[in-house]
Amino acid sequence: MGFPDGSVLNVFAAVVPRTRDGAYILGEMGPHTAAAGRVYFPCGTPDPTDIAPDGRVDLAVSALRELHEETGLVAREISPEAPDPGWAIVRDGGLMALLRPVPLAEDEATVRDAIAAHLAAEAEPELSAIVSVRRAADLDPARMPGFVRHYLASVLA
Repeated sequence: MGFPDGSVLNVFAAVVPRTRDGAYILGEMGPHTAAAGRVYFPCGTPDPTDIAPDGRVDLAVSALRELHEETGLVAREISPEAPDPGWAIVRDGGLMALLRPVPLAEDEATVRDAIAAHLAAEAEPELSAIVSVRRAADLDPARMPGFVRHYLASVLA
C-alpha cells in the first residue's frame, strides 16, 4: 500500500562509504530479502542495541553497525584523518534517509576484496553483489531508490 498516510515516515540511518580513490560503495540486496535486486547504501532500521544508556537512539552507531553487518567493514577501516563529514538528510516520499558519508582508508579494489571475503563467509549474506558508483552515468533508476540517486547525483555534480 506504500505510504497511505503522508505524515508517516520510515526514518533510517545509512553509511555512504567512499573509497580512497573515489568510488561510492553500494550493495545489491540478496534474493532472499524483501528488497531483492535493489541497490542501496548499507542501512537499516535502528534496533535496541542502538539505544544509548540515556535513551537516545545513536544513529551513527546504527549506521556503522549496518555497515559491518552487511559488508564486514569496521570503524578502523574508516580514514582517521578525514574531517567529520556530518549528515545529509534526503526525503523520498515516505522515506527519510539520514546519510552519513564515511571516507574509507583503502582503495576500491581492496574494499571490494574485503567485502567479497565477508560475503563468502556468511551462510546467507544480505548482499548478493557490490556496486560501485563513480559518475552520474553509473546511477541505475531501475534498481536504486530515489534517495540513493538524489544523494549521489548531488555529490557527483
